[in-house]
Amino acid sequence: MYTSIATLFGIYAILALSFNLEYGYTGQPNLGKVFFLSIGAYVAGAVVAHTIAALTGYGEDLFTARAANARLLYAAANPGAILGLFAVILVLATLAGAAFGVLASYPALRLRGDFLAIVLIAVGEVGRVFVRTYQPIAGGNIGTGGVPNPFVFLGDRTGRVAFSLVALALALVVFLLVQRLSNTPFGRVLKSVRDDELVSNVLGKRAPQVKALVLAVGSGIAAIAGVLWAFWYQTVAADDFVPQTTFLVVAMVLLGGAANHRGALVGAIAMTVMDRKACSPRPPYERPPWRSRLLMQRRRNRRLRAPTPRKASGAWRGNPRRVTTAAFGRARHCVRLRSLPPIPRHGSANSWGENGQVEDTDGDIPRPHDRLRGRTRLRRDPAPRHHGSNHLPNRDRDCD
Repeated sequence: MYTSIATLFGIYAILALSFNLEYGYTGQPNLGKVFFLSIGAYVAGAVVAHTIAALTGYGEDLFTARAANARLLYAAANPGAILGLFAVILVLATLAGAAFGVLASYPALRLRGDFLAIVLIAVGEVGRVFVRTYQPIAGGNIGTGGVPNPFVFLGDRTGRVAFSLVALALALVVFLLVQRLSNTPFGRVLKSVRDDELVSNVLGKRAPQVKALVLAVGSGIAAIAGVLWAFWYQTVAADDFVPQTTFLVVAMVLLGGAANHRGALVGAIAMTVMDRKACSPRPPYERPPWRSRLLMQRRRNRRLRAPTPRKASGAWRGNPRRVTTAAFGRARHCVRLRSLPPIPRHGSANSWGENGQVEDTDGDIPRPHDRLRGRTRLRRDPAPRHHGSNHLPNRDRDCD
């Protein structure tokens, strides 16, 4: 899991830094970022498939499982060739991403703000649908499998660790590059275009050319992340590059603060860890946050078990319907589940006497709503009373 988190952090950090350069410093909301990520992945898949097929003389369909297995076997047997191919693909993908960034900058010359963001989202979706329907680029709906790990010759686990280190190293290089670029006079020009484009034009800084250059640089950087994406997942499919990835990158930048490259890194690591922890294969109650909550709940008030009623003390013999409700409330009182004799109207100071006769009392007859709410205060009788043929024992003595 840690190698996966490290690799994805490197990929998302590169994407966040490129988006921060475009949006945080220049004010260009490039919500088509996933399109330029896919450019790098498509270049990686196509170059690997066609190059290895040419080297091995494989003449069948390049997008089948057999062809993917042949590419993996060739990479394991020829480590030098696959490492050199990986380096060449990084350069080619960067150039291809920058070229598509220049093409995407033409709408930026006329649009700004929300309109530019919507147009770039549409560009990304059009590109995804086109690649999915046109098979020669990335295999169409099937995709391109068998993109080998460049360090597959080191073994599965060691190769993944080595690739994670490469991804982190590339993220560090990109961070130093954009940090250096932001602190140069060109970085101040970017901020001036973001704050007031008209003033920049008046001072001789041509804003359209600046926007085109920034989109080209940011798109080329995003294509590097696409190459890492393809070699890490070892497959390239058009449906992997959906707008949700762009919104995740936007959340990283906004979490760390726009125009702050260190903040973009903090947002990238935070969102990556949360995303990977949320995708954990373990059930929710076995994950660390839920496990600690369960332990705290059990130690604090021990409510994980259902409350069981206590055994009634001094229970009537022959009357099993009498229970004690001390376990379900603060007041200890007894409840008789059988019908009681009718109670006089509210406000009368009478009680039931012998042989069903009503006699005067001191006014401590319980009210009906008090009895229902569990607030009954029973008068201590000197001797048990009788009502008809039913024998009612002393209530205070039996409710102890």
